[in-house]
Amino acid sequence: MPSVDPTNPDSPALTHHPVPVTTDFFDFLGVQVNNPDAQLNKIRQLITDFSFPHLPTRLPLPALRRILSSCLISRIRPYLSYHPLSRSDALDLDRLLVHHVHDYLAFPFHFNSQLLFAPFAHLGFGFPSITLLNDAAAIQGILRDLNHHVRTFRTMARITLADWTCMFNRCRSPLEGSSARTFSRLKRALPSAWIAAHEVLWTFRLGIRLTDQSFLSTGDVALRHLIRNLPPPPLLP
Repeated sequence: MPSVDPTNPDSPALTHHPVPVTTDFFDFLGVQVNNPDAQLNKIRQLITDFSFPHLPTRLPLPALRRILSSCLISRIRPYLSYHPLSRSDALDLDRLLVHHVHDYLAFPFHFNSQLLFAPFAHLGFGFPSITLLNDAAAIQGILRDLNHHVRTFRTMARITLADWTCMFNRCRSPLEGSSARTFSRLKRALPSAWIAAHEVLWTFRLGIRLTDQSFLSTGDVALRHLIRNLPPPPLLP
């Protein structure tokens, strides 16, 4: 690819340098997009390399919570915002975080991870949960894609949703909570971040409703699609 000379950017002479090409993922702001395995390994390495301060006495739980939020979760949150993980991977990272706290406190038994991440109002310790952060990032991400301020990106996202709806879910929107299946095996056909968002919606029985359905009356929609979206007929007495 032609480029400028990095040693002399003002020079009019062009230089060429090779550009690696990948077909399964790409790097954006230091994050490998659509490569959840690399994202998981990177966040796991951050947790493994993290260590609490070495002091003569062990720090109390409120101090540990503040240190984790300021020094570790603040580094993990941007990765989740750019590329959410699956819920199972996020739960594994939460368990690794709990194991990290347990080893520091040297408890004789392993406590329940839900107790560590539960809010104070539910008699928990209020530690930040990677799973909850990942769930919020996945839902916010798919909403941002479908309502993007750049028309080209918004159109591409809605085309992807239309293909997902008609090719893999019998013309029923997978985001409205009517889908009774998971799509974890379609990672080569769908964005992995969208699959993670669907998993969150399916787990909590939530839905993202399509409020603008004016396209159904334009005459450009197949009859099969319309028939599959009709409500079931009422049962006869």
